[in-house]
Amino acid sequence: MLPRETLRQVYDRIGPWQDAQSFYEAPAIDRLLDHGEFGRASSVLEVGCGTGTLARQLLADRCPETTTYEAVELSPVMADLARQRLEPWKDRVRIQCTAGAPPLDCPDGSVDRIVMAYVLDLMPESEVRWLLREARRVLHPGGFLCTCGLAPGQSRLGRLVESLWRTVFAIRPSLVGGCRPLNVRPLLGSDWTVQHHDHVRAYGITSEVLVASPHRSSESSSL
Repeated sequence: MLPRETLRQVYDRIGPWQDAQSFYEAPAIDRLLDHGEFGRASSVLEVGCGTGTLARQLLADRCPETTTYEAVELSPVMADLARQRLEPWKDRVRIQCTAGAPPLDCPDGSVDRIVMAYVLDLMPESEVRWLLREARRVLHPGGFLCTCGLAPGQSRLGRLVESLWRTVFAIRPSLVGGCRPLNVRPLLGSDWTVQHHDHVRAYGITSEVLVASPHRSSESSSL
């Protein structure tokens, strides 16, 4: 996996063109928004907000007018683009740059929705597991973790595209933005209840869509 500083440099460079990836990301993000029940969310935390495209959809069309939105972003260029895009909601928006190191700067049980779109596929599995634990810590009881990202192919075409992607990733990961196909659901373990899980295919690229809530019995046992 690319080191965080290298990832920052990559996304600082490609920031203005990041939305060009929407041809395969948008269908999965739309599916995520459909199942995340954002209409009853009072607070949203997005890890890796990119250019703010997803956040704009949330604030303009999906969330109540009182919903607060907070994001952490590794790339300063991306963070600035997101602030510009979210200017109409600036009184409810807070975006901060992060070094990508733990922990999330949120109190326990303070957030209704955590969104991670095409972020976990940038991380080694050890960091994914850490971030999932942090998400469980900061989610309000009854809150949802909403993720989507690159996944292994589910069809002959999907597996072919996956193979080509992994080949490029092995040679020069920056050419694919440091991302690689990843199955997130098995990494949740027993601490979560899955509310929705499926795969979306666009132009031969497979994305995993996952909505989960902290497992109540796990919450009770940790008190």
